[in-house]
Amino acid sequence: MSSISFPSALLTTTTSTLPLTILETKDHNPNSFTQGWVQDEDTFYESSGLYGQSFINRYNHNSKTVSYLPYRYFAEGLTLLNDTLYLLTWKEETLLLIDKHTLKITNTLPYKGEGWGLTHNDQQLIMSNGSSTLFFRNPKDFTITQRLEIQHLDNINELEYIEGIIWANCWNDDHIYAINPRLSCVVGKIDLFSLRAKTLTPNNSNVLNGLAYDKAKNGLWVTGKRWPKRYLIALPSTISLREKACL
Repeated sequence: MSSISFPSALLTTTTSTLPLTILETKDHNPNSFTQGWVQDEDTFYESSGLYGQSFINRYNHNSKTVSYLPYRYFAEGLTLLNDTLYLLTWKEETLLLIDKHTLKITNTLPYKGEGWGLTHNDQQLIMSNGSSTLFFRNPKDFTITQRLEIQHLDNINELEYIEGIIWANCWNDDHIYAINPRLSCVVGKIDLFSLRAKTLTPNNSNVLNGLAYDKAKNGLWVTGKRWPKRYLIALPSTISLREKACL
């Protein structure tokens, strides 16, 4: 999402927050207006927004490739499925299909409304648009197959699907939320305010944004817009989360 301010998430139910455990800390591009983030083995793919400045960045421990998008696009959520990167655009109502090897646009698909966050469950793409609704879409033509209204949560943004749980952050909110799609509700949350507070200017321009699952280390990389660092945090048991009731 852009730097326009919106109300924070609506979840106010009293609950114990899941513990924050930092496993690793690494450098992050402080010039990246982070929108979407994906890890594929040892390689990261990251989308950076803003008109005239949007790009896809592919990097690992020994190389980096940057591919800038046409000026008309504001890059948003990003996910990787079957060697194809799927990239949302904010207000252009266009999904970009990008070859992960060349970072070249291979196709475009239309949709209605704004694009914010994107992930997948191996079969369907899962999209947010800044509301409380998640949209399940066919990766072949991006048609909607299911709408999921999430209880007591709004401004849903960046998404990461992990073993039946959808992790999400919400615009201008310092928590990440564990959503059980079967129950259509939040079953856990982690407070990341302490990480955002480490950045130079804790304000609307450097909000939390960026979730990337590290399968090998069973952790979740988190970062934010123009954050100089990225953090690998421990994940609670997915099995226990799937058994939890709604918050």
